[in-house]
Amino acid sequence: MTQVLLAYKSNSAGANDPYTSLLPVGLGYINAVLKSHGYASQMANFSKFSWKETESIISRLRPQVLGIAQFTHNRFESVKLAALAKKSIPLPLLFLAVPMPHINTGRYSTATSKWMR
Repeated sequence: MTQVLLAYKSNSAGANDPYTSLLPVGLGYINAVLKSHGYASQMANFSKFSWKETESIISRLRPQVLGIAQFTHNRFESVKLAALAKKSIPLPLLFLAVPMPHINTGRYSTATSKWMR
């Protein structure tokens, strides 16, 4: 069974903020749909964890698919989380869930092209 991890990490300034530290509700919807279709899916909010702790947890869970919720306020943390996961474990599939309309006419966006390849 495919193991899916849906993750979020706020920036350090937002880790104690009641808005930016919350796990995005959209991940809950994605998690519910995945589970209803038989996937082993779970969510993780790494906002209050150090990068070392986050890496340790991802390495222990070893997901086959990693989805990361990315907003404007945590865009750098999202990219860093993706890079950390790719370094720690072999990931056949990695995606960023962006909660707003986004148009990208190229295969990679400029900000993420280096780590996506």
